Amino acid sequence: VLGIQARNRSFAAIGDEAFVPPARLKSVGIFIFEDTDWNNFHFEVGARYEFQKVEPTATSGISQIDHDTWSVSLGSVYELFESYNIGLSVGRSQRAPSLEELLASGPHLATETFEIGDANLGEEITSNIDFSLRRNAEAWSWKINLFANYIEDYIFQQFQDTNGDGVADRVDEDGVPGAGDLLLVRFEQENALFYGAEFESTWHTVVNRNHIDIRLFGDVVRGILDNDEDIPRISPARVGLGFDFRRNRWGAKLDIINVFEQNDTAELEEGTGGYVMLNAGLSYTLPVREADARFYLRGTNLLDRDARRHTSFLKERAPLPGRAAIAGIRLSF
Repeated sequence: VLGIQARNRSFAAIGDEAFVPPARLKSVGIFIFEDTDWNNFHFEVGARYEFQKVEPTATSGISQIDHDTWSVSLGSVYELFESYNIGLSVGRSQRAPSLEELLASGPHLATETFEIGDANLGEEITSNIDFSLRRNAEAWSWKINLFANYIEDYIFQQFQDTNGDGVADRVDEDGVPGAGDLLLVRFEQENALFYGAEFESTWHTVVNRNHIDIRLFGDVVRGILDNDEDIPRISPARVGLGFDFRRNRWGAKLDIINVFEQNDTAELEEGTGGYVMLNAGLSYTLPVREADARFYLRGTNLLDRDARRHTSFLKERAPLPGRAAIAGIRLSF
């Protein structure tokens, strides 16, 4: 596959959340993808080049910003024997900063932050390796994935402490310290390493025409900067167990997910407690002429736990919804 992609974005924000000045973003990219099979191997290789130009409005006082990015990747899957295969992929890619990362300067009320961008940000350069082992079979399938990504000049939003009191600064909508509730964050760059693992295992059985799937899954990721500090807002580890039941037109499911506490926090960042999320659902599908009507009842957070997302700027003020029930109908035709 050989292709070309072009983008022309005119951006302007008005009102209370105009924290990015008007700008135009133009980019053109070309890419190629090849795959082939050889004996028990399947190979894939891809490459991409992109040129991006950002033109801020003249009143911003910021001149044109140009970025050239390259990406290349290579992957292979080897069939060990029936139902089992092993995979390995490596890649090196670049990402140009976004408009918001380059030009932000003002209150972002949706996240209750005051964001400060940097027009001098360079491209992120990512070197990654991904290893997988999987079994695909009718009765029992599973997969394990290990990964590591080293990102040069990783772009992230860092809390600020301009007065040195050890507490993240809060400002008002004009950026005045101590006069508001907006967290002051700045887009910064630092080399970073991400590594982790994920797994999933599914057992499928049929008992008296009852189809039952049992799924066990989990994932964990660690993010560290070159100065050995933790990267802010990294997802905590999770492990879950799911049950899926189907018989004729009836269906039912139950999911139990344990989200561990996250104490690997960046400077000025608070940890987040763990929680157990219990969700359940019941459905019935009724054929209606050439369509299917699916009636469903779904319950979420049935244990009514105080659950907060560590990745959210609003975790202290906006927890996930408590116990809830949803009933509905979906038509498919």
